[in-house]
Amino acid sequence: MLHVPQQRGSGTWLGIVLIALALAGCTAVRTTGPTPSIPETSPAMITPDTPPAAVATEAPAQPAGAPSTPLVVRWIMDKAPKLNEEVDVVLEIQAYLDAPGTTARIELPPEARLVSGELLWQGDVLTGAPVRIPVRITFTQVGEFTVRGRAIRTVNADMVWGDEDAIFLTVKQDSGHFGFESGDNLQLSASPVPDTRVITAQAPVEALQELIGLVEEFNLQQGIQNNLDAKLAAALQALDDLSENDDAAAINSLEAFINAVEAQWGKELTDAQADELVKRAQAIIDSLPAPY
Repeated sequence: MLHVPQQRGSGTWLGIVLIALALAGCTAVRTTGPTPSIPETSPAMITPDTPPAAVATEAPAQPAGAPSTPLVVRWIMDKAPKLNEEVDVVLEIQAYLDAPGTTARIELPPEARLVSGELLWQGDVLTGAPVRIPVRITFTQVGEFTVRGRAIRTVNADMVWGDEDAIFLTVKQDSGHFGFESGDNLQLSASPVPDTRVITAQAPVEALQELIGLVEEFNLQQGIQNNLDAKLAAALQALDDLSENDDAAAINSLEAFINAVEAQWGKELTDAQADELVKRAQAIIDSLPAPY
């Protein structure tokens, strides 16, 4: 009676062996076929643990030939006016770096009259967001004239950003032309193409020292020179104190200097000399924080 179960057990084990061999055969058949190749250029899998790509935090490099100061100004003017003709002019300010607290000024010759708009602007110039200052002007006399525009931003006591641009015009009774017909500065006429001329940014103290040297170069009458020197020396002393409270004192001294220069305009000082002195003194004032 024990023999029958043994036969059944042998048969059961034989069946298991046959099934195992069959499965092994199937596996062998499946693995003998060609193995699909994996492209070497397959993209890498992105998982939650994959670190994000690094993001640049520095400002983009300026293109070759970009101005050396972050502030750049240019004039936009469609036409040169004839006598008594009103014309629209725009002073555009661009910034390669954000320039909060920028001061812009438009300077008209005495023969020009402001019809509308503002000659002084203060505000923030942000990267990629140019500021445009529109004005309408007219000329009441014929001749050759210069319209200037400048923008200045004081970064700190040792650094000032600034740029300026100029339009040179010949105004006639029945026509107007860009540039001077005499040939001077003809190549600097206003144009829709951005102007890349740059003035070197100076610290106020350095600019003031150069202004003192310029007055000495003019070799003026002793009394007049002493009067101008005294006002510039007072401004320099105020700035050398490195105190913000003295900025107002420096501005007052420079404004007194401008008044003294204008008093000698066309007398002891030629028009060109007086214009240069006033322009430089005003540029220093514009570079200082406005007194409150």
